[in-house]
This record gives sequence, C-alpha cells and structure tokens, in this order.
Amino acid sequence: MNGLLYKDLLNLTPTLKYLVFMALIFCVVFIPLGNELPVYIILIMFGALLPTTAISFDTAARWDKYAVSLPVTRREIVVARYQLMVGGICVAGIISLIIAVAMMILMPGEGIFLPYFSPLMLMVLFVACGLLLGSIALPLTLKFGVEKMRYIIMVVALTPVVVIFGMSFFADLSGITPTDPVLMPVIIGVLLAVTALFVYVSFWLSVRIYAKKEF
Repeated sequence: MNGLLYKDLLNLTPTLKYLVFMALIFCVVFIPLGNELPVYIILIMFGALLPTTAISFDTAARWDKYAVSLPVTRREIVVARYQLMVGGICVAGIISLIIAVAMMILMPGEGIFLPYFSPLMLMVLFVACGLLLGSIALPLTLKFGVEKMRYIIMVVALTPVVVIFGMSFFADLSGITPTDPVLMPVIIGVLLAVTALFVYVSFWLSVRIYAKKEF
C-alpha cells in the first residue's frame, strides 16, 4: 500500500512544484493586504484535490486496468487515495498555521480571521474544511470520472468557503468569539465529530463504488 502512495507522489511531483509556485504568488499578493483568505482557500483545494489529480493521471495511463492484476485489493487502492488526501491536507494545515502565526506576530490585529480564531483553531478549521471537501470530491470522482468531475468541482469547492464564512457570521451574530476558552473545545469537538463522520461515509462509499467498477 505504501508503494501505491509512493507512485502517486512520483506522478504528482511536477504538479506539486507548480502548486507551490502558485501558493507563493498568492501569499505575496494577498497577505500584505491583510487578507489571507485566498491563500487558505487555494491551500485547502490543493490538498483536498490531490487524489483527483492522481486519478486523472491514472485514467490517462489506464493504470486501473493494470492495477487489478496486482497483488493488492481494490480497498487498498482506495485507502491509498485517502492517505494521499489526508497527508496533503495536513501539510497544507501546517503551512496555514505558520502563515497565521506569522501574521499574528508581524501584523498584529490584521488578518480576516484573527479577531475570531486563534492560529491553532484556524488550523483545525482549515483541516476540517479540507477533509469535508476531499470527502465529497473523491467518491464523486470515482463514480463519474475526472472529466465529469470538472463541472462539479466548482460547486464542491465552495464547501470550505461556506463553512468558514458560516462560522464567522455566527460569531458576529451571537457576539460570541470562538476563541473563548469554554466555547472553543465545544466547537472543535463538534467540528471534528462531523468531519470524522463525513470521512467514514465517504470512504465507505468510495470502496463500494470502486469495487463495482469495470476496467
């Protein structure tokens, strides 16, 4: 199974270099303006949609037809996709945490989310949004294929934006800050529980979809 993940990482190396370059451009353009939201959004999408990109390469090379002859189960192939997604999102979450801490130190009082979320809370929110996005995108990609998924992905990509702005709107409306020491553990707990449920259901669906596919 580690070999499957290593194969995807090798295939994605040129794409990852391009994505890093794009992320740096977004950082240079938007962070000095005190608006880091586009940076977080692009990082969320990059991490969550890595498996979709990997599947597009495999589809072009007809790798799945070869994979069914290998001594690996279809479930293990799906597990490798989810490992890639979780790993990419965690790396993006760490980068987001570094950005948030840097903004708090170098630009105190600025940043679109700093009045509401501590850097650690922001990273948890970011990772959860990425997992929600990836959990929606991956079974859809396996079911409908990469080409059809291109038309769906723009709608799916709104998931993290809706979640983030929804929490910010709730904070403004209620007058409660999520950084409150009593409220923050509750928010984190609920968010992680919902995210875990989404990932579990998504994985179960993906395994069933991939098991029925013919190559």
